[in-house]
Amino acid sequence: GDGGLVAYGYGALSQALLEHDLVDTLTFFIHPIVVATGTPAFRPGMSKRLRLEHTEARSTGVVTVSYGRD
Repeated sequence: GDGGLVAYGYGALSQALLEHDLVDTLTFFIHPIVVATGTPAFRPGMSKRLRLEHTEARSTGVVTVSYGRD
Protein backbone atom coordinates (compact mmCIF):
# COMPACT_ATOMS: atom_id res chain seq x y z
CA GLY A 1 0.00 0.00 0.00
CA ASP A 2 0.90 3.64 0.10
CA GLY A 3 0.71 4.06 3.86
CA GLY A 4 3.31 3.65 6.54
CA LEU A 5 3.15 2.14 9.99
CA VAL A 6 5.65 2.68 12.77
CA ALA A 7 5.75 0.16 15.62
CA TYR A 8 8.03 0.86 18.55
CA GLY A 9 9.27 -2.39 20.02
CA TYR A 10 8.12 -5.70 18.66
CA GLY A 11 5.12 -7.83 19.46
CA ALA A 12 2.14 -9.82 18.24
CA LEU A 13 0.95 -7.15 15.75
CA SER A 14 4.32 -6.94 14.02
CA GLN A 15 4.65 -10.72 13.91
CA ALA A 16 1.15 -11.11 12.39
CA LEU A 17 1.84 -8.47 9.72
CA LEU A 18 5.06 -10.24 8.72
CA GLU A 19 3.43 -13.68 8.65
CA HIS A 20 0.72 -12.42 6.28
CA ASP A 21 3.17 -10.60 3.94
CA LEU A 22 1.76 -7.19 4.82
CA VAL A 23 5.18 -5.59 5.37
CA ASP A 24 7.22 -4.21 2.46
CA THR A 25 10.16 -2.80 4.43
CA LEU A 26 11.56 -3.48 7.90
CA THR A 27 13.76 -0.79 9.42
CA PHE A 28 15.66 -1.50 12.61
CA PHE A 29 17.35 1.12 14.78
CA ILE A 30 20.15 -0.76 16.52
CA HIS A 31 21.26 0.97 19.70
CA PRO A 32 24.69 0.33 21.23
CA ILE A 33 23.35 -1.44 24.33
CA VAL A 34 22.78 -5.07 25.24
CA VAL A 35 19.44 -6.17 26.66
CA ALA A 36 18.94 -9.70 27.95
CA THR A 37 15.23 -9.96 27.09
CA GLY A 38 12.87 -9.07 24.27
CA THR A 39 10.40 -10.33 21.72
CA PRO A 40 11.87 -11.97 18.61
CA ALA A 41 10.88 -10.57 15.20
CA PHE A 42 9.53 -13.94 14.08
CA ARG A 43 7.70 -16.66 15.92
CA PRO A 44 9.66 -19.90 16.46
CA GLY A 45 9.88 -21.86 13.19
CA MET A 46 8.89 -18.82 11.08
CA SER A 47 11.30 -17.32 8.58
CA LYS A 48 11.22 -14.75 5.76
CA ARG A 49 13.75 -14.00 3.04
CA LEU A 50 14.81 -10.36 3.21
CA ARG A 51 17.25 -8.29 1.20
CA LEU A 52 19.36 -5.46 2.57
CA GLU A 53 18.20 -2.08 1.21
CA HIS A 54 20.00 0.52 3.32
CA THR A 55 22.39 1.00 6.22
CA GLU A 56 23.39 4.16 8.02
CA ALA A 57 25.71 4.66 10.99
CA ARG A 58 24.77 7.73 13.03
CA SER A 59 27.04 9.87 15.18
CA THR A 60 25.21 8.64 18.31
CA GLY A 61 26.33 5.07 17.65
CA VAL A 62 22.87 4.01 16.47
CA VAL A 63 22.87 2.01 13.23
CA THR A 64 19.82 2.08 10.97
CA VAL A 65 19.30 -1.02 8.83
CA SER A 66 16.45 -1.46 6.33
CA TYR A 67 15.41 -4.72 4.71
CA GLY A 68 12.86 -5.35 1.96
CA ARG A 69 11.02 -8.48 0.90
CA ASP A 70 13.11 -10.75 -1.30
